[in-house]
Amino acid sequence: ARRNNPDIAIGNAIGSNIFSRREFDDEAVSRCDLLTVDNREQAKQESAELVGAVERGLLAWDQVHEIGEVAAGLILGRRSQRDITLFKSLGVAMEDVALGARLYKMARERGMGIEIPLTEE
Repeated sequence: ARRNNPDIAIGNAIGSNIFSRREFDDEAVSRCDLLTVDNREQAKQESAELVGAVERGLLAWDQVHEIGEVAAGLILGRRSQRDITLFKSLGVAMEDVALGARLYKMARERGMGIEIPLTEE
């Protein structure tokens, strides 16, 4: 997406994590100045776009960074207004579990919701 400034290109891909589906092509990968994922090891297993680009020699795994590295300042994000960045989110189940646990705790503290038994008594 180029937003309101045609010189800025930011992409987010958050759908496919199945090898039979792709959200973007090799050209999109090769044009990126910064390529980030939730988790590099997971991307090696689930991202058809990135695995294929590596297999075809268009990309090396050391060019794929984790979004947490950028957020922590370990990897420099956008270096110029003309950089093209792409975040390929595959979803990390542990993040979902942690968020669910936090929401459950908050609901219990506030007396919200209806408790549903998970086993028959």
